[in-house]
Amino acid sequence: MINRRNIIAPTAVALLLATLTGVHASTPPASSAPESIYFVVLDRFNNGSTANDQGGLTGDQSVTGYNNTDNGYFHGGDIVGLDQKLEYIKSMGFTSIWVTPVVTQKTVQGNSAAYHGYWGLDFTKIDPHFGTSEEFSKMINDAHAMGMKVILDIVVNHTADVIQYDASGKAVIPSNAPAKSPAWLNDLSNYHNVGNLNNGKSTLLSGDFYGLDDIKTENAVVQKGWTALWSDWITKYKLDGFRIDTAQYVDAGFWNYFLPKIQSAAKSAGISTFEVFGEIAETDPTFISTFTTEQSFPSALDFPLRQGLINFVTSNSKAQDLAEVFNGDDYYTTATNSAYNLRTFISNHDAGRIGYLLQSRASWAGTESIQKRDLLAQEMLLLLRGVPVIYYGDEVGMAGAGGDKDARQDMFPTSVANWQSESRIASDPIGNGSSFGLTSPIKSEITDLQALRAKYPDLSTGAQQVLYAQGNVIALSKYGHGNEFIELFNSGEAETTVQLNHVNTTWESLYGPGTFTSAGNSLTLNVPALSSIVIRNAGKFKDAVAKPVVTLKQPVVANAVAWIPLEATATGDINQVAFYTSTDKKKWILQGTSLHRTVETDNTAAGLYRIFLHPTLIKAKKIYVKAVLKSATGASSTSKVLSVNLR
Repeated sequence: MINRRNIIAPTAVALLLATLTGVHASTPPASSAPESIYFVVLDRFNNGSTANDQGGLTGDQSVTGYNNTDNGYFHGGDIVGLDQKLEYIKSMGFTSIWVTPVVTQKTVQGNSAAYHGYWGLDFTKIDPHFGTSEEFSKMINDAHAMGMKVILDIVVNHTADVIQYDASGKAVIPSNAPAKSPAWLNDLSNYHNVGNLNNGKSTLLSGDFYGLDDIKTENAVVQKGWTALWSDWITKYKLDGFRIDTAQYVDAGFWNYFLPKIQSAAKSAGISTFEVFGEIAETDPTFISTFTTEQSFPSALDFPLRQGLINFVTSNSKAQDLAEVFNGDDYYTTATNSAYNLRTFISNHDAGRIGYLLQSRASWAGTESIQKRDLLAQEMLLLLRGVPVIYYGDEVGMAGAGGDKDARQDMFPTSVANWQSESRIASDPIGNGSSFGLTSPIKSEITDLQALRAKYPDLSTGAQQVLYAQGNVIALSKYGHGNEFIELFNSGEAETTVQLNHVNTTWESLYGPGTFTSAGNSLTLNVPALSSIVIRNAGKFKDAVAKPVVTLKQPVVANAVAWIPLEATATGDINQVAFYTSTDKKKWILQGTSLHRTVETDNTAAGLYRIFLHPTLIKAKKIYVKAVLKSATGASSTSKVLSVNLR
């Protein structure tokens, strides 16, 4: 049996999420129902109208941007094509669609076209290659009628590359350059004009991203201009959210101005919950979390978890590294937000697909192993905390040949030959020509897991606790609304057996080929190689400790980002620990609620409930702190009050 010291959490349960009531609120996920997002590169998804393939232009590919045999040019995918496939997306259980930008592009730059949508020129109109305003409205209305949201990819960091530099290094707009819209985008003073980003990132906020004109977002006219424009898009099309490209290259002041006003515009348009998540393409949670704690972002794409998941399914002995990713969740915790609101993913249009990464990094394992590892990766994406984003084509085993252009294949090509020429993992059957192989076991798995998530919402939104993380095996629990689940994932080439201490004994199997036995305070899980198991406590929940006690550690400034960790330890099994601050010991302000204990790794001590205070956001020189525990059984405990100097 695994010793209690080694599994960190003494029982196989998680911490309470939104179901505990009393002296403090718990840190919420985005909603109480499981959400999931299907990400579409519009030009590469489905060609619904060949009439717009050339965008109304005449000439060769250097003018029209169209060449469906070159992965750097437009292939014909459009809004009508997406509208035609909404039922396909809905059938897999997705609740939202994220679509790449649709604004009018600078059609061709260099030896590539703007099929991807990130070279905006006229931000007030839809690019003719993609369709019309009426078609966009219809697609969104049709998605809404099916109960799905539409999230639009937008860019505020840069525009298409129009600004050039003369012999003296002065920024100029060539006389034959196409005009941008709105009009303020044609004013050179609204750009930084310092040349490209450098490798040292000293021009992170001012350099041109791959030559694209970097906008001076600290300018008031830019802030007001972008806010008015994107508010109009929300109002006109009844959009449900924005994914924001290259968010890390924009100054914090812009986000703290823009994002609250965008949310207000959405509410005025009758959209109660407007989703916003930023692309911060880094793997350090202390950096990414500054956007959700200090820069008004409700959510971000979870690059740290992506790295952890890919390493876990492609390499050996990476369970501890994955557990450390979940330790890092504490950096995101505030009074109103948490890591449960992050958008999680394993494939994307820039870094490549999981199929390609498996083939390139785990080829040593052989074809059958690669197939199983792909299935395992999708299982983990859908069963771990956060809002999962699945990249179009992953469900049918698309692999591609790398990142960027090589990861943007045609989903519904015009011929079987084109479909068969796409690079896919070997587990994808070709199918019969009319279906283009859309009966992949990956698609079936995604559909089944989405149905399981819908049947048991707490499996997705419940508080998550890592119970065991050694070698190739990680075991976690979820808890919410009285429902308790255990998940175990085995990325090893051999069957594994894990034994946990647990006071609850009535279990049912929900998913996976593994088996379990329960006797006394022992729960044993047996899982085959490259597989998982999910079980649910079908009996009445029990807590091993009737009267849990919480103890607050003396806070100190002791981390690289100069934040103050509030840390507490507690007895008991299912606890949430809320941290409060005060300047006078009379009025207490909730700073955040921890829903899990840390797991022991090389970088983190075990058994800590944590949040992090940001001294720059607190004006006082000295504050008082306390921790308040609430257990699943309703028991509570309050720590001693401690003081901390901030200056």
